[in-house]
Amino acid sequence: MLTQSMIEKACPIDNESIKKWKNSIFERFILNNISTRRGKIAEILIEMLLEKNNISFIREKDNKSGYDFIINNKKIELKYSSEDKNGNYTFHQVRIEDNRYDGILFMMISPKKDEYYYVTKEELKNFTLSIEHSGQSNACCLSFTKKNSNLFKQLGNGCFKFAIAKIKNN
Repeated sequence: MLTQSMIEKACPIDNESIKKWKNSIFERFILNNISTRRGKIAEILIEMLLEKNNISFIREKDNKSGYDFIINNKKIELKYSSEDKNGNYTFHQVRIEDNRYDGILFMMISPKKDEYYYVTKEELKNFTLSIEHSGQSNACCLSFTKKNSNLFKQLGNGCFKFAIAKIKNN
Protein backbone atom coordinates (compact mmCIF):
# COMPACT_ATOMS: atom_id res chain seq x y z
CA MET A 1 0.00 0.00 0.00
CA LEU A 2 1.25 3.48 -0.84
CA THR A 3 1.92 5.86 2.01
CA GLN A 4 1.56 9.64 2.20
CA SER A 5 5.34 10.05 2.36
CA MET A 6 5.77 7.92 -0.78
CA ILE A 7 3.27 10.08 -2.66
CA GLU A 8 4.93 13.28 -1.43
CA LYS A 9 8.34 12.01 -2.50
CA ALA A 10 7.13 10.92 -5.93
CA CYS A 11 5.05 14.06 -6.54
CA PRO A 12 6.85 17.01 -4.94
CA ILE A 13 4.88 20.25 -4.91
CA ASP A 14 6.68 23.20 -6.40
CA ASN A 15 5.75 25.78 -3.77
CA GLU A 16 7.11 28.64 -5.89
CA SER A 17 4.72 27.77 -8.71
CA ILE A 18 1.78 27.61 -6.31
CA LYS A 19 2.74 30.68 -4.30
CA LYS A 20 2.62 32.99 -7.33
CA TRP A 21 -1.08 32.19 -7.86
CA LYS A 22 -2.15 32.83 -4.25
CA ASN A 23 -4.47 35.84 -3.92
CA SER A 24 -4.68 36.16 -7.70
CA ILE A 25 -8.10 36.38 -9.35
CA PHE A 26 -7.04 33.20 -11.17
CA GLU A 27 -6.13 31.24 -8.01
CA ARG A 28 -9.28 29.09 -8.07
CA PHE A 29 -8.93 28.46 -11.81
CA ILE A 30 -5.29 27.31 -11.58
CA LEU A 31 -5.01 25.57 -8.22
CA ASN A 32 -8.35 23.76 -8.14
CA ASN A 33 -8.29 22.26 -11.62
CA ILE A 34 -6.07 19.85 -13.50
CA SER A 35 -4.67 21.16 -16.78
CA THR A 36 -7.09 19.24 -19.02
CA ARG A 37 -10.05 20.69 -17.12
CA ARG A 38 -8.59 24.20 -17.43
CA GLY A 39 -8.86 24.00 -21.22
CA LYS A 40 -12.59 23.34 -20.97
CA ILE A 41 -12.99 26.12 -18.42
CA ALA A 42 -11.05 28.46 -20.73
CA GLU A 43 -13.68 27.77 -23.42
CA ILE A 44 -16.43 28.70 -20.95
CA LEU A 45 -14.58 31.89 -19.98
CA ILE A 46 -14.20 32.89 -23.64
CA GLU A 47 -17.90 32.23 -24.15
CA MET A 48 -18.67 34.51 -21.18
CA LEU A 49 -16.41 37.26 -22.57
CA LEU A 50 -18.07 37.02 -25.98
CA GLU A 51 -21.51 37.30 -24.39
CA LYS A 52 -20.41 40.19 -22.17
CA ASN A 53 -19.17 42.06 -25.25
CA ASN A 54 -22.35 41.29 -27.26
CA ILE A 55 -20.42 39.34 -29.88
CA SER A 56 -22.42 36.71 -31.72
CA PHE A 57 -20.81 33.30 -31.89
CA ILE A 58 -21.46 29.60 -32.08
CA ARG A 59 -19.63 27.36 -29.63
CA GLU A 60 -18.60 24.02 -31.08
CA LYS A 61 -18.66 21.49 -28.27
CA ASP A 62 -17.57 18.54 -30.41
CA ASN A 63 -13.86 17.90 -29.82
CA LYS A 64 -13.57 16.36 -33.28
CA SER A 65 -14.54 19.50 -35.20
CA GLY A 66 -11.04 21.02 -35.14
CA TYR A 67 -12.26 24.36 -33.80
CA ASP A 68 -14.02 25.72 -30.72
CA PHE A 69 -15.98 28.77 -31.91
CA ILE A 70 -17.42 30.32 -35.02
CA ILE A 71 -17.13 34.09 -34.90
CA ASN A 72 -18.05 36.20 -37.93
CA ASN A 73 -18.17 33.02 -40.07
CA LYS A 74 -14.60 32.15 -39.08
CA LYS A 75 -13.76 28.88 -37.38
CA ILE A 76 -11.62 29.69 -34.36
CA GLU A 77 -9.53 27.25 -32.36
CA LEU A 78 -8.83 28.29 -28.75
CA LYS A 79 -5.44 27.57 -27.22
CA TYR A 80 -4.97 28.32 -23.54
CA SER A 81 -1.81 28.42 -21.43
CA SER A 82 -1.05 29.57 -17.91
CA GLU A 83 2.25 31.17 -17.07
CA ASP A 84 4.85 28.69 -15.83
CA LYS A 85 7.27 29.34 -12.98
CA ASN A 86 9.71 31.04 -15.38
CA GLY A 87 7.12 33.42 -16.82
CA ASN A 88 6.71 31.48 -20.07
CA TYR A 89 3.72 29.99 -21.88
CA THR A 90 3.47 26.75 -23.84
CA PHE A 91 0.61 25.84 -26.14
CA HIS A 92 0.14 22.17 -27.00
CA GLN A 93 -1.59 20.37 -29.87
CA VAL A 94 -1.19 23.22 -32.39
CA ARG A 95 -2.00 21.67 -35.74
CA ILE A 96 -0.66 24.01 -38.39
CA GLU A 97 -1.71 21.76 -41.29
CA ASP A 98 -5.28 21.33 -40.03
CA ASN A 99 -7.69 22.90 -42.52
CA ARG A 100 -10.68 22.78 -40.19
CA TYR A 101 -10.00 26.16 -38.54
CA ASP A 102 -9.23 29.64 -39.87
CA GLY A 103 -7.17 30.95 -36.96
CA ILE A 104 -6.25 30.48 -33.32
CA LEU A 105 -7.24 32.63 -30.37
CA PHE A 106 -4.40 32.30 -27.87
CA MET A 107 -5.41 32.90 -24.25
CA MET A 108 -2.60 33.55 -21.76
CA ILE A 109 -3.18 33.66 -18.03
CA SER A 110 -0.67 34.97 -15.51
CA PRO A 111 -1.30 35.80 -11.84
CA LYS A 112 -1.69 39.47 -12.75
CA LYS A 113 -3.41 39.51 -16.13
CA ASP A 114 -5.05 37.70 -18.99
CA GLU A 115 -4.01 38.32 -22.60
CA TYR A 116 -5.51 37.34 -25.94
CA TYR A 117 -4.00 37.19 -29.42
CA TYR A 118 -5.64 36.11 -32.65
CA VAL A 119 -3.27 34.48 -35.13
CA THR A 120 -4.36 33.53 -38.64
CA LYS A 121 -3.20 30.29 -40.23
CA GLU A 122 -0.90 32.31 -42.49
CA GLU A 123 0.62 34.22 -39.54
CA LEU A 124 1.09 30.97 -37.63
CA LYS A 125 3.69 29.91 -40.20
CA ASN A 126 6.02 32.66 -38.89
CA PHE A 127 6.15 31.18 -35.38
CA THR A 128 8.73 28.67 -34.22
CA LEU A 129 6.96 25.40 -33.46
CA SER A 130 8.30 22.07 -32.25
CA ILE A 131 6.88 18.66 -33.08
CA GLU A 132 4.87 16.92 -30.35
CA HIS A 133 4.24 13.20 -29.91
CA SER A 134 6.86 12.15 -32.45
CA GLY A 135 4.84 13.77 -35.20
CA GLN A 136 2.09 11.13 -35.06
CA SER A 137 -0.78 13.59 -35.34
CA ASN A 138 0.98 16.57 -36.93
CA ALA A 139 0.63 18.30 -33.59
CA CYS A 140 3.12 20.95 -32.61
CA CYS A 141 4.02 22.83 -29.50
CA LEU A 142 4.31 26.61 -29.52
CA SER A 143 6.53 27.92 -26.72
CA PHE A 144 6.75 31.54 -25.70
CA THR A 145 10.32 32.08 -26.89
CA LYS A 146 11.68 35.58 -27.41
CA LYS A 147 10.97 35.34 -31.15
CA ASN A 148 7.43 34.04 -30.61
CA SER A 149 6.80 36.66 -27.90
CA ASN A 150 7.80 39.42 -30.31
CA LEU A 151 5.51 37.99 -33.00
CA PHE A 152 2.56 37.95 -30.61
CA LYS A 153 3.23 41.57 -29.68
CA GLN A 154 3.37 42.53 -33.37
CA LEU A 155 0.00 40.91 -33.98
CA GLY A 156 -1.89 42.50 -31.11
CA ASN A 157 -1.84 44.24 -27.77
CA GLY A 158 -3.18 41.42 -25.58
CA CYS A 159 -6.63 42.98 -25.29
CA PHE A 160 -9.60 40.66 -25.81
CA LYS A 161 -11.53 43.29 -27.80
CA PHE A 162 -8.54 43.86 -30.09
CA ALA A 163 -8.22 40.12 -30.78
CA ILE A 164 -11.94 39.86 -31.58
CA ALA A 165 -11.78 42.92 -33.84
CA LYS A 166 -8.94 41.24 -35.71
CA ILE A 167 -11.09 38.12 -36.18
CA LYS A 168 -13.91 40.24 -37.56
CA ASN A 169 -11.67 42.23 -39.90
CA ASN A 170 -9.58 39.38 -41.32
